Amino acid sequence: MRGMRILFVFITLAGMLMAGKPAMAQDYILGPGDLLKITVYENDDLATTARISGNGMISVPLIGKIKVAGMTPGEAEHKIGQRLAQGYIIDPHVTVFVQEYKSKQVTILGEVAKPGVYTLTSNATILDIISKAGGLTDKAGNRIIIKRKIKNAAPDAGTPAALPAANETGGAAAGPGLEAGTSGHNPDSTYITLNLKEMMEKGNMAENLYVQDGDNIFVTKSGFIYVTGEVKMPGAYKFEEGSTVIKAIALAQGLTDKAAPGRTTLIRKVDGKDEKIRVGMDFQLQPDDVISVPESFF
Repeated sequence: MRGMRILFVFITLAGMLMAGKPAMAQDYILGPGDLLKITVYENDDLATTARISGNGMISVPLIGKIKVAGMTPGEAEHKIGQRLAQGYIIDPHVTVFVQEYKSKQVTILGEVAKPGVYTLTSNATILDIISKAGGLTDKAGNRIIIKRKIKNAAPDAGTPAALPAANETGGAAAGPGLEAGTSGHNPDSTYITLNLKEMMEKGNMAENLYVQDGDNIFVTKSGFIYVTGEVKMPGAYKFEEGSTVIKAIALAQGLTDKAAPGRTTLIRKVDGKDEKIRVGMDFQLQPDDVISVPESFF
């Protein structure tokens, strides 16, 4: 439970920090649907707004159609300035501002406060998207699953050069808690599994991948274990990988003076039926296990 409180605080702070800094608009990669405002210093008659077409083109006064999709706003400024300098304006100073971001979106579902579709206005990480979605719910598990389209063409111009390997081609690098596999139903997509506990509690930021256009992100729901009987705080506790009976009892604040730990039993549902077994303190738990510590006879 303490780990989850730390996680919630971290996510909240991440959201506050993100809200307090300007979007890295100059890192954004322009694409179809984006609406641009273009101005030229001391040439107010050339100011225009243009929406990028499906083939990546916009129309600019004097120079006509020009392709800007796949560029950053700064690169588009340079290209438009070069064209204007070819016999139209001496040393033009062009500004390209993105009025509407439409081209790049991700979907986040599962245990977040505000599931939905979010537009990428800069190079965003998993934590950025979780923050945009209002943070995690108290039922969030330790796993995040990303369904990502496999890019068969050249690498996306919007992907920064120095990223974790999972962002380069849609696969995943080897590492703790980081897994990937191609979908058996759709060979054009891959699944990446991230470990929130590694990221948040152990500081493994290799798990905090950059998201890509079209990513479908799912935050899993946590399972619970239940501790009853002669423990100080009986109740339901979040299941974590590697949980044992002794760890569950520790979450329940330990044994009472009347406890008989040697006769601890566990109830586990197997094939739809409850099975009761005697277990030791190092017994590995599964979600929905019920641990019962009986009272001593003496």
